[in-house]
Amino acid sequence: RPQRSQREIQSSSTLLYEVLHRYDPENLLLEQSRREILEKQLEFTRLHHVIQQLQTRPVHFQETEHLTPMAFPLWADRLQSIHTGPDAVTRLEAMLVELNQAAEGKPTTPPVMEEEPEPRPTKRAYTLKRPRLRHGF
Repeated sequence: RPQRSQREIQSSSTLLYEVLHRYDPENLLLEQSRREILEKQLEFTRLHHVIQQLQTRPVHFQETEHLTPMAFPLWADRLQSIHTGPDAVTRLEAMLVELNQAAEGKPTTPPVMEEEPEPRPTKRAYTLKRPRLRHGF
């Protein structure tokens, strides 16, 4: 028989996993596959070690003059939840210009930003529950 393609192997693996998961959820192969995913894909042991280290270290806050590259997407996302349409686009473009000028070392004048209104209420009819943590943290 000719060698199987990657697609065939993936399909067979998926089928095997689904059958075992449905009819024999305690199967040792399933447990092994979960462990391998945690270790190889997520580097669970290393991640767990880093989280434990972070819990013992102090948190330092550094106020910045401008939004940082990591903060900009968060700010833009929040802006979209508060404003819609042309107003949000205009503010976003103004902030991009300011940040690019600051990155080039040019003097900037922060855009005048009126006080932001309260965020719109979300359309959730339920409360979010904190996920149950496993593996000791």
